Amino acid sequence: MILRKSKKLLGFLTDFYSLFLKDKSIDYEKYKKFYDLLLKLKPLNQLIVPKLYNAEYYTSANELKSISAKKVAEVLFVTFKPSTVVDLGCGMGLYISELHKLGVEVIGCDISFDAMRISPKEFTIFYADLRKPIFLIVGLI
Repeated sequence: MILRKSKKLLGFLTDFYSLFLKDKSIDYEKYKKFYDLLLKLKPLNQLIVPKLYNAEYYTSANELKSISAKKVAEVLFVTFKPSTVVDLGCGMGLYISELHKLGVEVIGCDISFDAMRISPKEFTIFYADLRKPIFLIVGLI
């Protein structure tokens, strides 16, 4: 019974999120509290997150984020002058890609294999679940 209800809720959330991705006129702020509350439901999180952060999500996110990624990277570069950047939860690596173009050594990690598959190949993005310790080999970065 609980599993059936969880699957129905998961289906609803997936449909809701797909609608949000396809219809850019939907006011995100109107649904933000509802969506954020649902993502805090820990037992469902493990079912929901992999379905939400899939190839379709990253393709849509790429269209929106790539517009700002270049400007954000330029501001970070001018302000902080980093030589190395580690991006935890980097998704497709849009921001570190722009930093890499500015000569910064970058490395990223994400939990989504879909994001890693469609990310640029000029730098390293590795799998990591940030709820668990991450061990990096010294000298890798």
